[in-house]
Parts: sequence; C-alpha cells; structure tokens
Amino acid sequence: YGKNYANNMRSWMVYGPFDLSNGTFAGIEFDFWAEIEAGYNNNTQPYDYFAVYASTDGYNYWGTGFWGDWTQIPGNKSGWLHKYFDLTDVSVLGDLTRQSQVYIAFYFFSDTSVTYRGAFVDNIGLKKIDGTAGPYISNDPHSWRQWALNNTGQTKGTPGADIKAAQAWTITKGNPNVIIAIIDEGVDLSHEDLRLVPGYDATGNGSMGSNSSNDGHGTACAGIAAAIGDNNLGISGVCPNCSIMPVRIAYTGEIPYFDPYIIGDGITWAAVHGAKVLSNSWKIPNQQYVTDAIQYARSLGSTLVFATGNENNNVIAYPASLSGVIAVGASSPCDERKRS
Repeated sequence: YGKNYANNMRSWMVYGPFDLSNGTFAGIEFDFWAEIEAGYNNNTQPYDYFAVYASTDGYNYWGTGFWGDWTQIPGNKSGWLHKYFDLTDVSVLGDLTRQSQVYIAFYFFSDTSVTYRGAFVDNIGLKKIDGTAGPYISNDPHSWRQWALNNTGQTKGTPGADIKAAQAWTITKGNPNVIIAIIDEGVDLSHEDLRLVPGYDATGNGSMGSNSSNDGHGTACAGIAAAIGDNNLGISGVCPNCSIMPVRIAYTGEIPYFDPYIIGDGITWAAVHGAKVLSNSWKIPNQQYVTDAIQYARSLGSTLVFATGNENNNVIAYPASLSGVIAVGASSPCDERKRS
C-alpha cells in the first residue's frame, strides 16, 4: 500500500504476488501520488509517463504505458499531487484469469524540469469477479462489466439483479440463422464484434443500414443484443450466436427526426427479409401507419420489441403500449427503475 521513492525521477514500483486463482481478473485500480519540490505552477503542469505491467512469474512483464498531466490538489501551490487511474480493460495487462501468482509493476518518469521529493502508489485494488459469486459469462474482456447478464455486485450493485442470461444460455445462445433487426440510426458495418447480414436504409440515403460518425446508438443496441461471445473481443450479447440486420430509419439532426412512413417502411422491410426479432429502442407519438406496419410484421411471424421510455414514470410509451409487442423497461444495477 505505497512505497516512497525520494529524489527519484525514474521509479519502478513492484507489488505482489496477488492470488487470482479463485476468480476472473477484471482490472486494476490505484492512486498515484507525487510530491513536487520545485518548478510547478498553475499554468505549467508537469507532463509525465506512467506505465503499468503485469507478470505471472515475477520476471517477464507485459502491459502498457501512457502520458498524463496532473491535477493539483485544490489550495496547494506545490506539494502532493494526485492522479487516479482505473485500468479495467483486461487487454491492457493480458489474460490473468485464474493465475495464482500475479505481480503488478508501476514505472514512472517525468520529462519536465519539475523536481519530485517522492512518489508512491497507494490503494491498489485488483478487481476480479469471484468465481463462486456467479456463473462464468465469456472470455470477452469486457464481459465482467455486464452486470445485466450476471450481476455479482461487480459495479457495487445488487447481486442477482440481472436477466439470468447464463441460465438461459444452458438452453440456447441462438444461432446465425436467427436474425435480429436493429431498427435505429444505423449500425457500424465494419464492427469486428458483430455478425452482420445485409441491411437497409429506409431514409433513402443509401447507407445500407450503416451509421454516421455521430450515430452510435444503433451500434450499441446491436452489441447488447448479439455481440459475438467467446471471441476474446469486447462484450457478449444476450444472443451471442445470432445475426444482426441493420435497418436505418433516422439520421441525427433531421427534421422531422422520426418519419412514420420511413419507420413503417423499415419495419416492413426487416420482416419481409427474414428478421425474426425486430428491436426498437425508441418511441414516437401514436401513428396509424406505424401500427399497421407492426401488425403486418407480426403476421409474418416476427417478434417486435419496443422500449417503454426513459421518463421514470408509469406510462408506457407508444409503440411499446401496443398489444402483441414486447415492452421493455430498464433497471439499474441496484434493481431500481432506471432514470434517464
């Protein structure tokens, strides 16, 4: 929990070993402090390099480094400066899953004229998912964050407040022939963690369902639904073996933002072209043309899912309010109704 390195501009600080044999490594968080002796002022902050490495034998280390400027403690003209780091990306340090002997090394140096009286690392915490707290999700590096799939309290939430994905996966994880249409602002067609089938741009702009640089909502929805599981990338979707059909019905900033005829066209196209599930994370005022398209898609055997709205009230938004569709609300990691 900290070691002083007086008068040392280049410092190695090694901690461990840590025993992760009973859990899955999720990341590391720590505080780094440096005491400045001279050369600091509010207008010229020191600019330093900080690296973090891991080892499972105490000899061979791997990891990453980054430059960073410092935030002065309020009220101090000089003295202790503090920076908080949260390295929760497993890919930064490699896969340390189930390792019984893990060493973490910190390396620091400054390329400025500032003189340091000392530096140390404090409050080191290896974040892990206890193997006894819940079922294993996937080898995808960010899957440990997905409390909605398996809530073990990893985000200080309520253990068990999740959708029971791991239990559902004992029945099926889907298959590529099951197509989920993401009817939204488009999806990143080059995304390496999505299994995509040809899409459609109902707006007439010819994007084939692709998103624009400022439209990330559809891609996020696609990942939640069906990001490929156990491929050592990103996250795992709820249906990790299913395919995504991107259907674009809007562009950010357009007026009107949602056109009922465009929406109806997108819903109809998705159902006609084989989408088994139509996922819709949006709401609009009641529109008969959209209702007709939804009923037609249902007649073709598609299941339609709609968001209930983010207003934290008891009103279910249209089209989620229609009979024959699945209305989905959101909850927090603490099992409370989500607020927008």
